[in-house]
Amino acid sequence: MDQSCSTNYAYITCCLIIAINIVYFIFTLIKLYIQHQRRRLSRYNQKMTDKSNEITTRITTSTTKTGLERLAQLYPHISDDTPLPSKWNSKEKAPTLVLQQNNLVVTYKGPGKSHKDAASVRSDHPIPSLTGIYYYEVRILSKGRDGYMGIGLSTSDVNLNRLPGWDKGSYGYHGDDGHSFCSSGSGIAYGPTFTTGDYVGCCINFLENFCFYTCNGYNIGTSFKDIPSEIYPTVGLQTPLEAIEANFGLSPFKFDIDKYMDEFREKTRRGIVECTLKENELLHQTQLRRIVSTYLVHYGYCATAEQFNKNAESVYADELNSMRNRQLIQHLILEGRTTDAIEKTKELFPTLLNNKNLLFVLKVRQFIEMINGTESEISTPSISSQTTKSLALNRSLCSKRSSSPMTKSNTSSRSRSNSPHTSRTTSELQQQHSNGTINSSSHQSNTNNNDVSQEINSTVNLLPSNNIVTNLMDMDDDLSGNSTTNGFSNHGTVSANQISNGHSLLDDDNNNNNINSNGCSIKTTEVLDGMDCDGNGNLTHTMDMEGTLSDGQKEDDQLLIRILQFGRELHALKQQLSVEYGENTQNDKTLQDAFSLLAYPDPKLSPLAHLLEPSQRESVSSVLNSAILEAHDMPRHPALEVLVGYLNECDKLMHKNNVPDCAFIELNKYLR
Repeated sequence: MDQSCSTNYAYITCCLIIAINIVYFIFTLIKLYIQHQRRRLSRYNQKMTDKSNEITTRITTSTTKTGLERLAQLYPHISDDTPLPSKWNSKEKAPTLVLQQNNLVVTYKGPGKSHKDAASVRSDHPIPSLTGIYYYEVRILSKGRDGYMGIGLSTSDVNLNRLPGWDKGSYGYHGDDGHSFCSSGSGIAYGPTFTTGDYVGCCINFLENFCFYTCNGYNIGTSFKDIPSEIYPTVGLQTPLEAIEANFGLSPFKFDIDKYMDEFREKTRRGIVECTLKENELLHQTQLRRIVSTYLVHYGYCATAEQFNKNAESVYADELNSMRNRQLIQHLILEGRTTDAIEKTKELFPTLLNNKNLLFVLKVRQFIEMINGTESEISTPSISSQTTKSLALNRSLCSKRSSSPMTKSNTSSRSRSNSPHTSRTTSELQQQHSNGTINSSSHQSNTNNNDVSQEINSTVNLLPSNNIVTNLMDMDDDLSGNSTTNGFSNHGTVSANQISNGHSLLDDDNNNNNINSNGCSIKTTEVLDGMDCDGNGNLTHTMDMEGTLSDGQKEDDQLLIRILQFGRELHALKQQLSVEYGENTQNDKTLQDAFSLLAYPDPKLSPLAHLLEPSQRESVSSVLNSAILEAHDMPRHPALEVLVGYLNECDKLMHKNNVPDCAFIELNKYLR
């Protein structure tokens, strides 16, 4: 029996031990599972926190960007020189106030036992008067114990241990009683009280110099007048747990300030448009008509000017006639017909081109048009239509610099200068050159024109006479200096003032004359590189395969000689200007750039290609037009433009002196 009981006891003990181990194992598994789930939950929470922070950052950035755009729209005339209030100033606050959330939230931490415990804070910047109308808003986070809160404005010297409105230079609207305080300890009943959750706004109108408040988006009415110009947004708190949050424009306002400002913009616009001139109204109308008419005449709106003056008492016939003449000359220049423009100017205004500076501008443009291949500049009875293109010049220049075997054979041909088939002299061209004229009839072609490909395939070695080489080299010595490719400027921009005083008409900061292209310096005389002369200094030409000179070569010869001759005359004019008015490096630069076009196989692909653009003619046309007007005692600029210039300058002065009235005056909208 005892043995049986002992066996049962041992069995039960074993079962209990096994059960305990199983339970322990189960608890261990549960513990491990819980730890695993905790770790998963922790990682999930961390991930969600990071994502939430990222979303918050994106929202904040987006809100800030939108807020800045809103401020720029509300106050377009504000710049970094006149910053807007953006937060509360931590250095301009009472010690019992705590600033949080980018210094936008203000909380009172003082005892709050009496009015002596009041505390205020000012914004980081004063309100710029250039805003015209400025608005900020405050949300009441907590009214605290008693709700002794003041919202308003103050100057920089006001005591910060007082609520806004109690001292001189301070203005406030208080929430506990709804009174407004204007630099005085005694308030005036003004609006409703405000408490937790309310939105209170303060708006200052610099245009009419008054201030009003809003409560939950509604205008309460005018509170103060005659407010100083340099003033700061200010809030004051007095009892524990009072807290407010400011909105300086980065978030939408409860009050529709945009609509309010639009009303004043429209009011300003109506005041300008509806302005009447009661005194001497007839005289003013005549003057206004005259101003508009002279503008139309100045810029050549002939038909419009005639229609405008149709019902006037006097039609400005002389001005209209002058306008037509100027319009004709301008049209010629804009078409690239500078020669015709010069001739027409001499015909209509005989003494105008006695002004050598003006003549120099026109002649430089004429030279450029010749290189550009403008038909009216290079066409003569003996020159075909093909050679009126700049390709004619480019072919001759390319052939002169060629290193092909045919060019080498040309070198050997110079040793046989007496052979009638290898070279010819240009005594006729030299004679014409010395006489300063080119007799185009002596060079008329008796054969048909070859096409462009045939002329390119033929080897051309066009050479000017020794006199021309020498003279152009002398010209290059006179025009010394350096100029980089990046320094090229629009030489067409000139003014009529520069014509009258005898100085350069073409402004550029770079006064150097060598041209650096891809690291290589090119001088004007390099146009002549590779040109060959015989023993007597005469022009030599490579013959075609049959031993005769092609028509294209003759035409190129004639064209290049004419361009070089014109260049000598232009250089002489520049020297004459230097003698009469003194050396002018800009004139040297202008002429050097024009001459340097000859140094490139294709001037239109050169660093100076901008000189060949049609847009360069516009400035020359404008200069000539202004010179004609000035010569006939007419203003270089129409009175209407002068008046607009005065308006722009007045607007700038108003901005500079922080005049509020210019906040809603946008001249560009009136002048569109």
